[in-house]
Amino acid sequence: MKKILIAIALMPLFFVACSSSDDIPSSADFDYNLDLLYGEWRATSVESVGVLDLTTPINELSAAPTYLKFNKDGTLEGEGLFGEGVGKYSTKEKSIHTSIGGVKKSFEVVSLQSSSAKVRLNAKGLGTPLIPDNAGEVTFTLTKNSPREIDFDYDINLLYGKWRAVRLEGEGIDNNSVDLMHPLVTPTYLTFEEKGILVSEGYLGQGTGRYSSKDKTIYTLIDKNRLELEVTSITKDGTARMKFNPTGIDFGGL
Repeated sequence: MKKILIAIALMPLFFVACSSSDDIPSSADFDYNLDLLYGEWRATSVESVGVLDLTTPINELSAAPTYLKFNKDGTLEGEGLFGEGVGKYSTKEKSIHTSIGGVKKSFEVVSLQSSSAKVRLNAKGLGTPLIPDNAGEVTFTLTKNSPREIDFDYDINLLYGKWRAVRLEGEGIDNNSVDLMHPLVTPTYLTFEEKGILVSEGYLGQGTGRYSSKDKTIYTLIDKNRLELEVTSITKDGTARMKFNPTGIDFGGL
């Protein structure tokens, strides 16, 4: 039997990214001063039937804080309703077209000033119950360089991570206290991640949702169920105490 040797030459291929000045937005085809657009903007309110403040802790549960950062080279950084990640944008007359992670939006610029702007777009696909798909065109107010401060009376870094509920205390509970570490009790966890992401297991909800904070209160939303947790203490050694109204929570006969 003949043996056939097939030689395969591995040819290195080099790819060079093509860059074109056409990819960079130009003031020549934009009806506004492009220099005013550069920088980070936050969507702070939206007008549809009425005006909604998007910066309140309750509304942040349904609509994640939304940012767009326009860079001079045509790249765009987004968080929230208009796309998450890095993408590109282009300008034409009164329009801004954005593409972030497969999410494409077209904005009609109503006004553009040094620290505020108004943009109009179709509500379809925004992905928030605050703005239904059939709302038609809505107008967002954008605020430039809005402070990214978290309104929480404690060190927010102490909150990040996975917590287990170990004890339940209150009136109406046998002996006013229940050991939640008991093997017959459903383990209950809350995981607080950055950017308002919340993962819940057990009595306080099941699944992934959102949280926000104001003063000493943490607001949570899991599967359309909202809960307010008043933090009375949180320590560096990983312990915390929180008060809440148990109405509507099924503790399985505890």
